[in-house]
Amino acid sequence: MIDGESKTGPRYLEANEVVVAECDSNCSDIDLILYDESGEVVSVDSETDAVPVVQAPYEGVFTVEAIMTSCSSSDGCNALVRYGDADFSEPSELTFFELTSSYEETSSYEETSYGLGEGSFLMIDGESKTGPRYLEANEIVVAECDSNCSDMDLILYDESGEVVSVDSELDAVPVVQAPYEGVFTVEAIMTSCSSGDGCNALVRYGDADFSEPSELTFFELGS
Repeated sequence: MIDGESKTGPRYLEANEVVVAECDSNCSDIDLILYDESGEVVSVDSETDAVPVVQAPYEGVFTVEAIMTSCSSSDGCNALVRYGDADFSEPSELTFFELTSSYEETSSYEETSYGLGEGSFLMIDGESKTGPRYLEANEIVVAECDSNCSDMDLILYDESGEVVSVDSELDAVPVVQAPYEGVFTVEAIMTSCSSGDGCNALVRYGDADFSEPSELTFFELGS
């Protein structure tokens, strides 16, 4: 992250779970903000330190924002964000997750309360990516991939890890649907990519009554 840059991402947290950020020796200050689903700030650490901590006041889906407040390197500073139980002695005991760059004002997409990514991502043949997503009942998730990709699959898991929807048909635009409101895990699998450099993919979600995937809101999955 370069000086002044911020990154956001959604995260389902249990009550009292914490989110912790760290940055390298070129960084003297990084801040964390935790937003609820309505966009209200529920926890913030803006102290001058390189290991900020915020805490979920209750169970739910939150948006985490990390802000690189002071980085002395023009090449940027390395940062890591983790989450987990509040009773930790070292950040390494927690589970890390990836944040994505915040939207620029010139973006053609509108940011939602869940902290979305910036567009397509590269996947090599056989690779899978997952990410959490709060979905309303009957909302859908749609994936697309480029001309070097002939098949991509989607799987939707509930909070217990059970598969609730899957599209493993031979096609490049798979669709899965939420059977009810809740937090799900979306898994995208690059089943057939003919390029050794990988294929570009994009995942979107939204209302089932769409005519083109571009009508839906995109989000980024992690490795």
